[in-house]
Amino acid sequence: MSVFINRDRELSLLNERFKSNRAEFVVIYGRRRIGKSELIEQFMMNNGIRLLAREEAKTLQLRIFAQKLGNFFNDEFLKKIEFTDWDGFFEYLSSKTDERLIIAIDEFPYLVKEDPALPIYQDPKVVA
Repeated sequence: MSVFINRDRELSLLNERFKSNRAEFVVIYGRRRIGKSELIEQFMMNNGIRLLAREEAKTLQLRIFAQKLGNFFNDEFLKKIEFTDWDGFFEYLSSKTDERLIIAIDEFPYLVKEDPALPIYQDPKVVA
């Protein structure tokens, strides 16, 4: 059992975002090994799916994500198809349900490394 302490403020913020009535993109970042993944797990608790990106080819990432989504949505067809690009993947997600759903992509920079066409957040304070 993992220990999860001192994250009430972060959980509250995430829950506020989840209860809003609009689509939101939330970035969670910080040093390694400080509990970001556990924070995501605690927040999600049956409200979504966590996809773990790895340093692998885009086609393999899309195949693995499709299988995980197929399991999550109990969609046998999805388990067998392959997305050819991230647009198709995200279009599928947006059409799948009308209910609020959390899609957590852990280690997102690995996806960007394999496919620079993916959006990447840049802090406007850092970019001149």
